[in-house]
Amino acid sequence: MEAKLAAAMAYAEASPEPDPSELETDVFAPLKTGPEAVAAEAGLRDRVRNDSNMRVITYVQALIEAQREEMKRDEHVFLMGEDIGLYGGAYGATRGLQAEIRAVASCRYADLRGHDRRRGRRAAMAGLRPVAEIMYVDFTPLAMDQIANQGAKNRYMFGGKTSVPMVLRTEGGAGRAIARAPLAEPGVVVDALPGHLRGHAVDPIRRQGAAEGRHPRRHPVMFIEHKMLYGTKGPVPEEDYIIPLGVADVKRPGKDITLVTYSRMVLRALEAAELLAKEALTSR
Repeated sequence: MEAKLAAAMAYAEASPEPDPSELETDVFAPLKTGPEAVAAEAGLRDRVRNDSNMRVITYVQALIEAQREEMKRDEHVFLMGEDIGLYGGAYGATRGLQAEIRAVASCRYADLRGHDRRRGRRAAMAGLRPVAEIMYVDFTPLAMDQIANQGAKNRYMFGGKTSVPMVLRTEGGAGRAIARAPLAEPGVVVDALPGHLRGHAVDPIRRQGAAEGRHPRRHPVMFIEHKMLYGTKGPVPEEDYIIPLGVADVKRPGKDITLVTYSRMVLRALEAAELLAKEALTSR
């Protein structure tokens, strides 16, 4: 054993230093969203603002539709999480899907959350496309080893030969007076994880278009849905569409001030823009 260790150390010491240009190689899957997708999203945005006949649905309705469409479109997509079956999830985001499609794996016990993420990660590596719900983002630490050390780093550890196309859905944010636990927003921790992406959608059209299973990048993505947005309404087109990740949505054009934010604070920023407009200032 000592001889093997000595040989391994000698090999490592004799090997050249890694090329700095390869620092991010295989950390993320290649981005396949091109200029066409970005242009299509811009056109869709204009339609939403100008088409007064477009249907209006709630945030949670858009989310249910998106999951339904993805499971019907791709037999590899399935849902898993605590109380997402007959109960339909804590905020009704999976209501009716188990009875309609049945590609829903629901457990009742909070202490299984870490095990769920492990099963989801393994399913994704085997070619499936799991959409795993964590009831509240505050419970994410229970599954952090699977999220941070296994799912996010898997592609890098195997030299790009494996993928973990897994979507994590969870709810965050304050506003419902539900005490100490399920009201924080620790999603910023995910930003520090190489190999993992975080997304927030402020309105129904972006939540549906950024839906489970649609993204061409084959690594974990966590969507954090602010719990105060589920009942909000907005226009959503009938046809299929994709909202590319990483593309900013200019909610209001302006020239004096730029307000940059995400999730529920977008609504507050728009309110602030209205106040600024009364002072002859334009913001975007």
